[in-house]
Amino acid sequence: MGKELLSNKSYAPLVSIIMPVYNPGRYLREAIRDIFCQTYTKWELICIDDGSTDDSFEILNYYAQKDDRVHVIIQKNTGAAVARNKGLDVAKGDYLLFLDSDDRFESNLLELTVQEALRTKADFVLFNARAFDDKTGNISDKTVILNTNLTPKNVFSFKDVPENIFQISATCAWNKLYKTDFVSREGLHFQHVPYLNDVYFTAMGMVLADKIAVLDTKLVEYRRGRKSQISGMTNKRKKPVVCFEVLDYLQNALQERGIIREVGNSYAKYAYERIISQITETLNEDNYQCLKTHLENDAFNKYGIDRLRKNDFEWGESYEDVRLFYQRGVEALLARLFQRYAMYFLDNFYGTYDDCETNKEYFWDIGRIPKYSKVVLYGAGNRGKEYYNKNKKAQQYEIVLWVDANAGKIKDTQMRICEPSIINCTEFDYIIIAIDNFEIVKSVLKSLKEHFPEKKIIW
Repeated sequence: MGKELLSNKSYAPLVSIIMPVYNPGRYLREAIRDIFCQTYTKWELICIDDGSTDDSFEILNYYAQKDDRVHVIIQKNTGAAVARNKGLDVAKGDYLLFLDSDDRFESNLLELTVQEALRTKADFVLFNARAFDDKTGNISDKTVILNTNLTPKNVFSFKDVPENIFQISATCAWNKLYKTDFVSREGLHFQHVPYLNDVYFTAMGMVLADKIAVLDTKLVEYRRGRKSQISGMTNKRKKPVVCFEVLDYLQNALQERGIIREVGNSYAKYAYERIISQITETLNEDNYQCLKTHLENDAFNKYGIDRLRKNDFEWGESYEDVRLFYQRGVEALLARLFQRYAMYFLDNFYGTYDDCETNKEYFWDIGRIPKYSKVVLYGAGNRGKEYYNKNKKAQQYEIVLWVDANAGKIKDTQMRICEPSIINCTEFDYIIIAIDNFEIVKSVLKSLKEHFPEKKIIW
């Protein structure tokens, strides 16, 4: 079909592929090779090296010398937003495709999306993707990048589905082929923030397009589990204030365009989902306090989350979370969320406990339970002693009992260490598991859940 498009008398547009590059290592060659293998060949590749310190420039220079369709721009490390905007400035194509330098692409990505764009005359084409785990090599189709259950038809606009327009597609740039004229006409750009910089561009595109085409085919394999993505931002370095800056920027734009009333519910749901996602990606005490402050300053009301009803949420527990927030306050909500997502981080987000080692502050000092609660501290190793000493200084909780399976062998502590069986005779509000070894933690969790409510067990 690629050759047919090029040899056909019909119009064969140029596609500008814009690719920010920041230390992608060995993945860069694979990404570029996938582009060279495209069945549709009328493209230009604009690579913006965002101050890489690996061999990215040498790789890019090699391909630029090999093929004049490859163009390289060098900039200081100012982030993916600046890189993508620079790509926009120099792009000559009729269509725009934003790809990441560490992902993999099907050989018919351009062919199918261009064909759909021409057939439907859409402002942009949405397409699907699958996740590729960089550590295990497993490919998953379970990820929701494009929710076709919410699209009323194959070509639509926000007016067809205003109540769910921001829930149809993930706010990433790499699963959309845009018509250049549409992007220029609407002044779409990438917000200059360290991450989430594609939210404004993609979300505003969803509400400004007259025609959005849907291609429910998985054409990108996006890489998960890599330590440093194109932004160079690890979760530990991410600052929650960026999340609220992004939500404010989008909300203001919707208000200026006079669209906010029509898509208010969808925006409120998106804001809630984004805030919860931010919480689950926040791994240290400073970030927790920042989130807590923003929520206490009426973030839910500001974004319209307070107006959502039970049937507005995909999951009933989300509605219950919002109710908890208004009934018992920020700390109660965050306590529930951290309790719920602690195991999620280990099992799904990081893959193995070893990957959590640099982030384990998340599990200890984030005020997940109400102040002055009566606490049983389970574990008297290094982590237990660290927790005990921090609490002694902060006076956050009352440690009523300290237990360890090796209680008889532990002498150098400031409080008597008892056998775990004593928990049954103790009045307490929460049990905090202060153990580093994940295999031991799993065993302890299993044992405790047989005797005590899960909501009282914190890890």
